[in-house]
Amino acid sequence: MVCTEKTATYVMHSPIGDIQLVVCQKGLHSSSQIISTDDDFCPYQKQQVKIKSVDIDDQFSKHVKQTVMWFRVYFSNYFDLDDNHQPKLCMDSIQSVFRKNVWMTLAQNTQPGETTTYGGLMTLMHSKGFSGCAQAVGSALAVNPFQIIVPCHRVLPKSGEFGQYAKGKKNKVKEWLLKYEGVGCCQKRKQEHSFGCEDCVSMEIGPKKIRISTPCQKALSGS
Repeated sequence: MVCTEKTATYVMHSPIGDIQLVVCQKGLHSSSQIISTDDDFCPYQKQQVKIKSVDIDDQFSKHVKQTVMWFRVYFSNYFDLDDNHQPKLCMDSIQSVFRKNVWMTLAQNTQPGETTTYGGLMTLMHSKGFSGCAQAVGSALAVNPFQIIVPCHRVLPKSGEFGQYAKGKKNKVKEWLLKYEGVGCCQKRKQEHSFGCEDCVSMEIGPKKIRISTPCQKALSGS
């Protein structure tokens, strides 16, 4: 099945740079950063999420506004995200049922601040009756068209390192997103939903505007 609806493309400003949105009357086709490599990555936490000055066609306005609102909540206080904010995704042009299952399983089961591995995601898919292997999961995530909404940045290698993002071209983006979500700091910080302990300080990031940077020793030791 292929989506035959007319599509429109809009550019949305965000803290991680401009994001291109492609929509049709059925929903969002893709959300992707316009920058192609880390060389162009210059995050600005205070950047307001909004569509670049342009009139939005009425037939697309519902899905554009829904998507902008999702990103606005994500970049201001992702703790407030719920199913009511979830933009409708149009996957009619995606031929692979396996890829769809990978993306939706990840989106529905991995929240901000949580991570999984390729094998862990595959195990979760098996528990839901889907087949496949970890390598196939990686291949599906490599072509994920819904950046951040389907959070492939939360999938890490077994080593626990941040791993690659966008085939290694946007690793700094992945690291920024994970730190923004509170990954890699001490357990106390995660439990309290705070963004930085006394030993994790460097740059302002996160919904509560606390200054954090590299993991502290408590984080590295898993305490």
